Amino acid sequence: MDQQNPNSAIRRTQDRSLLKVLPLVIVIGLGLTTAGFFVAKLQVELWLHGHTSNGEVIALHSGTSNSSGRSSYKPEVEFTTASGEVVRFIHRTGQHPAAYAIGETVQLSYLPNQPSRALIDEALMNLLLPSVLLLIGPALAALGLRGWMKLRRRLALAP
Repeated sequence: MDQQNPNSAIRRTQDRSLLKVLPLVIVIGLGLTTAGFFVAKLQVELWLHGHTSNGEVIALHSGTSNSSGRSSYKPEVEFTTASGEVVRFIHRTGQHPAAYAIGETVQLSYLPNQPSRALIDEALMNLLLPSVLLLIGPALAALGLRGWMKLRRRLALAP
């Protein structure tokens, strides 16, 4: 008598559902990797070709609040390029509490041909975002791909 285990039918249904979700995990991983690449590219461009300047924090912009209801504050900085152009930019990351005060002088790097692509020089903090994205993105894509291939094989072998 050939009886099929009821748990195997449930598992096949779960596997089919997971098989539909894993491509999304792969795409998210690839997206994080791409974002990390572009953020790292800007940092490398600033190191290789950037000019440094001092700027003044002229405003703090409140970002989205987190689960505890706290908002992060991104500094808006105004500086003058070597060619005399006055430029304003909003720094890419914010903190709670605000890391900078209005009127504070900060050191920054900018690209001479695109001065609005500037960053406050925060030493290792400027490496944190691209590092996290370039670690998590490929790992997530690889795990998703591995799981997807494993499930495809298991479903192909199932009766």
